[in-house]
Amino acid sequence: MTVSTFYPDADVETDTVDGWAEHVGDAVWDTIHDGAGTGSNDAHSVNFLDLCSTSTTNQWERMIRNFYLFDTSSIPDGDAIDSATFEQVFTASQDDFTSSISLVTTTPNANNDLVNGDYTQVGTTKQATDVTIAGLTVDSSTYNAMTLNATGLGNISKTGITKFGTRHLADLSDTEPTWASSSCSKASSASADEVLAGDKRPKLVVTHSIAFVPKIVCIS
Repeated sequence: MTVSTFYPDADVETDTVDGWAEHVGDAVWDTIHDGAGTGSNDAHSVNFLDLCSTSTTNQWERMIRNFYLFDTSSIPDGDAIDSATFEQVFTASQDDFTSSISLVTTTPNANNDLVNGDYTQVGTTKQATDVTIAGLTVDSSTYNAMTLNATGLGNISKTGITKFGTRHLADLSDTEPTWASSSCSKASSASADEVLAGDKRPKLVVTHSIAFVPKIVCIS
């Protein structure tokens, strides 16, 4: 059994990337949720995962979706993937809308760069059990782990790049929270470009082992 740990590339990226794409404005839920991306970043020391309202009744200011890509091609093709965790260190949080975070797959335009158009390139199938913002350890030091489910394990590539991301549960389910003026649910986490003490980069930790192959003995 082998435990392998993978990280996104820091800026300037070569093979993989992490960061976010967002829609920012003063708009109704359908526009903020379904509209095109208006911004993106893959070089900040912190990845922001925000869902925020404006002071205009029933209007929303911004929604941010995160991307985390890992080069997992070093896992031997013949190995079975037994378990995995996606882990982050959070630096700040706020939870006015009692939100949870979902792990999903992503399909950004490039493996080593993020653009505004990637805002719509996020999946809706959960790859792990959701975590609540209220339940996070937010101390700029402790890793918070999401344990991948069978679907998530099946989406770990043994030949190339594994592409995950995070989004608010309300975003994933397209369920508008009860609006409140100038409020936010958000969770900020260390990125591959983090500047904290020690190594606090987001990581994918995969436990894998040589798959058992029955041996057939022919007796003549």
